[in-house]
Amino acid sequence: MIKWKCSGKGGWKEVRKKVAKKKEERPEVYFMTEDVKRFWDGAVRRLKRLGDEAGELTKRWETRAKEEVVKVSRMGKLKLDIVGLKRNREEKFRELGAKSYKLGVWRKIDQPSVKKLCQEIKKIEGDLKDKKSQVKALRKEERKPSK
Repeated sequence: MIKWKCSGKGGWKEVRKKVAKKKEERPEVYFMTEDVKRFWDGAVRRLKRLGDEAGELTKRWETRAKEEVVKVSRMGKLKLDIVGLKRNREEKFRELGAKSYKLGVWRKIDQPSVKKLCQEIKKIEGDLKDKKSQVKALRKEERKPSK
């Protein structure tokens, strides 16, 4: 190994001369050094590009995850609405049955009140159908591949 000293006569000019002389004596060593330098420069560029691509991929996954959370929460709310509507429908059916029973027992049929309950039940069933179709649409959306 050569020790390079920059003290004394010549200073760095002398060092450069010694390097040039060694380069002439063993050019394969210096040629290899240039190859290694080129390799590392390329490796650094490729690693930087890889890091940029990883960052971009992470951002895309983060966006996708946010979309999925929103979709799942919307689906949960719709399902909760469906359960509430079903319960409401059942309550109206019980109320209709109770009124019909009372009217049947008393042999009195008050048609407007029964018709009103039937209309309320039909409205609830329509709302229920809408909610179910919204859930179905969300499920179809889930199956579509995202970009």
